[in-house]
Amino acid sequence: MSAAAEMFAKALDLYRASALLQGATHDHAALICAIHSGINSADAIGLYEDDPYRGTEHRAAADHLRQLDVRFRKPAQSLRRLVDRKSSAEYRRARYTRNQVTDAIGDARLLLETAALWLQVPVADVQRTVTITFGDVESNGG
Repeated sequence: MSAAAEMFAKALDLYRASALLQGATHDHAALICAIHSGINSADAIGLYEDDPYRGTEHRAAADHLRQLDVRFRKPAQSLRRLVDRKSSAEYRRARYTRNQVTDAIGDARLLLETAALWLQVPVADVQRTVTITFGDVESNGG
């Protein structure tokens, strides 16, 4: 498996975790997972293009993503919103509403879907990602 595919797999796992955590009303943890899913999705694209972002300032990663291809304008905006929340969310400097968490998960999904298209991952692999609640898991024998 290539480094880009491994990074994409991490992004997908984190996205799935964000959806599950939000369904279980663990919004803070869901937000953290969504943020890192988006970052990993952008990293997967950079690795695939053999031009990974190597800086330490995550906000600049959005600019790097956009420089890779002009069509990444919207995903770059989503990445910027996610990384703008990163420090305050990780250190609980700010509390986020349920709607803001939902928006962050939406931003992560846009980045994930963009990475899937770019890396030519079958769309069905991404579309299988559904939001379920722990009640759903328990009722299915999970």
